[in-house]
Amino acid sequence: MRPGRWAWAGALLVALLVALLIAVLSLWPAAEPVVAATALGSAQAVPPSAHLQVGPPAPTPALLQTLLAPAPALTPQEAPVWDSCGVGRLPRPPGSTASGADLYTQMPAHLGADPTAAALERLVLALDAGNPRAQAAAVMLRGSDARGVAAVPALAALAASSADPVVASWLLMRCGRQAPCSPADAQRWADLEPDNLAAWLRVAEHEPARLAEVLQRAPHAKRFDLHQMAWLDTVLQALPADVLPYVQMQVWAVVVGVEAAIAIPNVGLLGVHCRAPLEPGSARQQDCAAIAQVLLAPSDNLIGRGVGLRIAERSGTPKAQTDAWRAEMAVGQQRLWQSFDAQQPLSCKAVTQTQAWLQLRKQLGELGALRALNAQAAASAPPR
Repeated sequence: MRPGRWAWAGALLVALLVALLIAVLSLWPAAEPVVAATALGSAQAVPPSAHLQVGPPAPTPALLQTLLAPAPALTPQEAPVWDSCGVGRLPRPPGSTASGADLYTQMPAHLGADPTAAALERLVLALDAGNPRAQAAAVMLRGSDARGVAAVPALAALAASSADPVVASWLLMRCGRQAPCSPADAQRWADLEPDNLAAWLRVAEHEPARLAEVLQRAPHAKRFDLHQMAWLDTVLQALPADVLPYVQMQVWAVVVGVEAAIAIPNVGLLGVHCRAPLEPGSARQQDCAAIAQVLLAPSDNLIGRGVGLRIAERSGTPKAQTDAWRAEMAVGQQRLWQSFDAQQPLSCKAVTQTQAWLQLRKQLGELGALRALNAQAAASAPPR
């Protein structure tokens, strides 16, 4: 399974983690002649924390301290060296250009493309041997093209034989014109998670005649959960532990790329329903205020938050409050971006920080993790 088979995913890295990854890896050098892996230093002793598997929960303060730890400054002698966790210090060729478009050709094949392809092969085999959710993840990773056409029938079979709402949701996120899902597929997810607004939006997409029913249910939903963290957690847990940490980072790029390619529910249906003007005190205004709260509640993603903020403004939340919420999210994303070391994106420190972010996001959700990061940074700031 050569990495070229996965290259389509890289162009679709649009989520927060994807933007972060491009920022971190954008300085990877251009292809260079084959060099010895330990040309400039001996193989590293890898600390136990430098693996991407999301293991037992770690204390939140420890995760935040790991994320906010400053990167060491490079001396001029160190600048041309790339620190690859688990291998050693590799020479960086003079005049190398910044490019993150293809993560597999920016380094010699024996250090980049080949071990990454081997790790992906082993990962898919490990997932195949797991439970239905793991098998579904293997199907998604093995999708034959950018549209995931070949994945839909296999996912449909797994969803039909499983009571796992995560598998049902992954199927609905792989459907499209080339490989449509049935209304029954959408209803199955909603039956398994009747309090999840994302599931009911899928029902409305596949049965437009039921839109009014879905809009009546929407204010009573409890969450808007896309199971994105379940995707990362399932895949990374199956990644063999002996894969070198710097290769794990490249596998993670593929995994995040697949996540970014997944179609999301049409939250725009809610925006249209709650379009201005909303008469104060009307039933529609009250319903839309409740829908906004569902979209703004902590969840595993930030995708519904933008629409939720607009609906909140239309339904009576002061704009000063929604602007503060937008700023909170922007500051957290910027702080997360800046916390990673772009000078050494594959070092053990970078791997440890990535793992800390994954654990924090799993424990608190994406918004909760950003809020915790903001609070820790504020508590650690020197007094003015």
